[in-house]
Formats: sequence, structure tokens, C-alpha cells
Amino acid sequence: MNTVLFTLFAIMAVTVAEVADPTATPIAILSQSQSMDSDGSFKSEFKTANGISERVEGIVKKIADGSDVTVVRGSVTWVDKDGKTKTFTYVADENGYRPEADFFPTTPPVPLAIARAIEWAKTHPESTTIESEE
Repeated sequence: MNTVLFTLFAIMAVTVAEVADPTATPIAILSQSQSMDSDGSFKSEFKTANGISERVEGIVKKIADGSDVTVVRGSVTWVDKDGKTKTFTYVADENGYRPEADFFPTTPPVPLAIARAIEWAKTHPESTTIESEE
């Protein structure tokens, strides 16, 4: 249940990323639907006139230790200030929250010299042991 709440709050944070202007014209909701089944599974989606859309679905599954886990999968799409459509998808389950998007920052590659040093240290552990002098 905590995973579901976290995911829903994360979605709301993204869709309300800008401070609301009380004098702004309301944005029309073009479509919206929700459903929840007795087994705990659910689906929800909406689309707005300004290009925001969200889809989320959750299922309850048993994991190896016999406990129930809610698996939530979803996506959020919007149009940024430059007119480009942005989409991210996510999964939240027993392995944590894993968002994906092509605009997320990425880790730079490890420089070749450092990669070689790491590999050398792995293959020569006796050379990297530091002994204290007492």
C-alpha cells in the first residue's frame, strides 16, 4: 500500500510541477476513468486539453516469501515549454521504484584509465592490501 501511495504522490508532483495560477483558465479534462477490483488491482487514466496524460495500473501478486506485493506500472506524458512531448514510465514493486525516460540524466562513462585500474585491482587483490605498521 505504501508503494501505491508513493507512486500516486509522485504522479501528482509531476503533473502539478508548476505553481498553480489562481487567475489561469482551468484546463479541460478530455477523458478520465478509474476502476478497482476486489482483488486489489486497479486502473486509472486521464487526458487533458493541454497534452497531459497519465495511466497507472496495479496488481497484487504473491512473491517468493509468500507475502502479497502491489505492483504498479504507469506512464505520464506532457508537453514541455519548448513544445516537445515528454514521457516517462515507471514500475514500483518489491524491487523498488524504477522510473525510465530518455530525458533523465545519465552517468558518464568510466574513463579508460580508471576502468583498467579497477580491473587490475580485482585481479591483483594481494597488491592492494594495506597493512598497518604497529
